[in-house]
Amino acid sequence: LAEDPVLRVLLTRIPLVGDSLTELAAGKGQQIMEARRDEFLQLLAEHLAALEEQAVRKDYFQTPEGFDLLIKALDESRRTRSKEKRDLYARVLRGAIVDFEQGRYSAEEYLYLISDLTLKELRVARLLYETRPGSEKGYWEEWKNEVCGDLNIDRDDLSMVLARIEASGLTERVIGTKGSKRYIGSTNPGMGYYKVTSAFKKLMNFVELES
Repeated sequence: LAEDPVLRVLLTRIPLVGDSLTELAAGKGQQIMEARRDEFLQLLAEHLAALEEQAVRKDYFQTPEGFDLLIKALDESRRTRSKEKRDLYARVLRGAIVDFEQGRYSAEEYLYLISDLTLKELRVARLLYETRPGSEKGYWEEWKNEVCGDLNIDRDDLSMVLARIEASGLTERVIGTKGSKRYIGSTNPGMGYYKVTSAFKKLMNFVELES
């Protein structure tokens, strides 16, 4: 793109963003993606350093499964500005190496799930997993207020975020039941409450794997 003079002229004529697009065409975009890739590789190196003395598959990335996972992680790491997501991608690769022989987890599915959710959705999901306040009256509203304040989310947007998290399979919504203190939600019939699924618990165990 940078070597196409016609394209460069056309880009400069685009109102408001022409200069920015010209910079991207001149290589700025490539520099951004390379910096993101390098940060991901550094995070991956740090996570894998703890496995050097472990009895794990050292040639994992030379296997078809490992190669595909690495390429996908590299590609996704260049597409996000979030260091948190790049760290999760590195954790998925580390977990895949640890779990390769046992096959207890689904590393590829986890990688796709994480890449599909936004950073805000991942943060809300993490808070939901960690706090899990009760479904008794008042708990749900209090939790929503705290999340909206901590993550700077509009109340209406939070409903959309929770629906997306539920669609991912990380939570389940239970309708018309009061529930227990392990669940978040509302005692208002029809509103229901959310509970963390066993799949979410399994994913969290996976990203924490060390050996």
